[in-house]
Amino acid sequence: MVRVAGNVVDDVVAASIEFSVPVLGAAVVLVLGHSRCGAVDAAVDVVTKSAQLPGHLPGLAAAIAPAVTAAQAQPGDLLTNAIAANVARGVATLSAPSSLLAPKLAAGQVAVVGGSYDLDTGVVSLLGK
Repeated sequence: MVRVAGNVVDDVVAASIEFSVPVLGAAVVLVLGHSRCGAVDAAVDVVTKSAQLPGHLPGLAAAIAPAVTAAQAQPGDLLTNAIAANVARGVATLSAPSSLLAPKLAAGQVAVVGGSYDLDTGVVSLLGK
């Protein structure tokens, strides 16, 4: 398991996951967001209110900002939509043809899926399902 605030898939996270598939035999990679995610909420505030964050948090918010921007065009709750868009970006990064996972994905030996964990109910819902 790789746990990182905002479930951002940067180079270090991608490398950790790419390592887990051939070396540890992982067959499913789940990019899992969760309701009321504080990191995504902070990125929403940065994008919509020009909020200023301390320390290294601006880098985290910048990594999430494209998901927030994409979610702004969708109807419904911005935070919920941004969480889903951020998960989808992580799935796309890990599924890209340049990923070391690409050959195993093409062969059907590994799956990369996205989901969201509801903090209130404990239910995990797969995105796109």
